[in-house]
Amino acid sequence: MLESVPVQAWILLIIGIWAINPARNLWDHVSHAPNRRDITLPPEDLAWRTGTNLFRSAASLLVLGGVAIFVFTPTAEEFARSDFLVPALFGTFGILGLLSNIRGLREGESEPLVKGSSRSYRHDDEPAKYWLSVSWNWILVVGLLVGAVATGRDAMEPRCQYDEATDELPRSLRICADLIADAAGEPEQAGLLAERGRIYDLTGSRELALADYNRATVLDSENPYLRYDRGFLLLRMNRLPQAIEDLDVAIELNPDHNDAYLKRGVAYLRIGDLPAAIADFTVLADREPENPYAYANRGAAYAGLGRVEEARADFARVDRESELWRVVLQGRALLALREKDYEQVVSLLTDAIALNPEDPWSYRSRADAYWEMGELDLARDDDDTAWELEQKLYPERIPVLIETKEIPRGD
Repeated sequence: MLESVPVQAWILLIIGIWAINPARNLWDHVSHAPNRRDITLPPEDLAWRTGTNLFRSAASLLVLGGVAIFVFTPTAEEFARSDFLVPALFGTFGILGLLSNIRGLREGESEPLVKGSSRSYRHDDEPAKYWLSVSWNWILVVGLLVGAVATGRDAMEPRCQYDEATDELPRSLRICADLIADAAGEPEQAGLLAERGRIYDLTGSRELALADYNRATVLDSENPYLRYDRGFLLLRMNRLPQAIEDLDVAIELNPDHNDAYLKRGVAYLRIGDLPAAIADFTVLADREPENPYAYANRGAAYAGLGRVEEARADFARVDRESELWRVVLQGRALLALREKDYEQVVSLLTDAIALNPEDPWSYRSRADAYWEMGELDLARDDDDTAWELEQKLYPERIPVLIETKEIPRGD
């Protein structure tokens, strides 16, 4: 439940907590103005009501308000994904704590930075608690500043990791090559090779990616995530028997890896082993009852077997607004094709093509319906379009019915 809360909401909560004291001070300054004093009451001690305190409170609220606005900008979103977020937070809180401690020493009054109450201690009134509070605050400040330096140094070290920004990929590949050459042991080298394989994959160099995964799995053959990553790559290269072999090993090494069941089910669906595909999608559905990929793909497999009621039941669990609705339309087209309702086939596949104009399976199947209806020109056009897309998308010319997420790594 908490993971669904946006990061900005947590930051706003922290900002709100920090804003309580300056907002209260500002309100007190206004509400205790001399011209608003009740003359029937004894005079108040307003020594605290100074221009310095007013300026400090107003400036704090302006800064916090600026930060609250900044967190919703694209720059803030990009920074939040960077390695410098943690050291920046440590450094900010450390510096704020440092300034608070210096002020406390100068004024002879200390308030614990992290505590259960808002009480502060004056040196003249409670010297023991004052020095205890000062010591506690310095421990926190030193810890935050040391953490900022340590995490900042780590963030500045070159890393072998992918960045989806196209212009950063060549630099990432160069860094990976240097780190692979200097790797201390086989597990470390295997991990670096896998990271470089993901970068090659992003650049479209799938053969180079596969070569790196091959080397990585030799160095670390018992790593289920390496087998999963290579299996997923092979699946997208339409090397289906090899993909299934890798995903078999990934599941054997880590039976709780749900995405591996999804990808293996997809591979079985593509090669036409529909019962095996149904078995894998059923495992996924049992473990993740709200996962639409399980139902859309299993429904397509049921439709291929002519199990109409089961297919319809699975399709009914996929929301019309889901990115998988195209698969539902294709599955229903399969059922209509079995019933020789060719007009319905054309209607469903036309809607599917509108959702994904680069899906050769939909064009090929609609062409079949057009042939049966005697619409020869339309059938030839769809066949030609399907052939062109198969050449572009699928090197081994295997049409695809299913839809699956592009997940860069197994987690």
